[in-house]
Amino acid sequence: MIWIWAALIVIFVVGEIVMTNLICIWFAGGAFVAMLLDLFHVSMLTQIIVFLIVSLVLLLATRPLAKKKLDYKKQKTNLDAIVGKEAIVTEEIRDQEAGAVKIEGKVWTAKSESGDILTPGDTVIIDEIRGVTLFVTRKGN
Repeated sequence: MIWIWAALIVIFVVGEIVMTNLICIWFAGGAFVAMLLDLFHVSMLTQIIVFLIVSLVLLLATRPLAKKKLDYKKQKTNLDAIVGKEAIVTEEIRDQEAGAVKIEGKVWTAKSESGDILTPGDTVIIDEIRGVTLFVTRKGN
């Protein structure tokens, strides 16, 4: 039975590498514990039960932490670098109407995060990017 557990470990590890969704690796851990039990000649039923319990505990206890730490779904882009930087208003921003700001030589559509009226020449701070719109606040607010 030890070879079956070893094969399952390999299958689960390869499955994790291929799918990268943090599911299969926990079952590899369960298979490893079951393989150790087989070395001590523990019954097959106990090995299977321990495999299921260990896999489930590893999945429920560590997957959320691993996912948060890896945060592989969120990919930062170069645009994230402009958040927090200053820009100059080039077209009036009023209430919920979009205007425009210029940063690093590029003109962007922008809206006021606070609802302030911003006029051309005002300096603003970029708070957030949503889609292709910058959300800004007047510098000094």
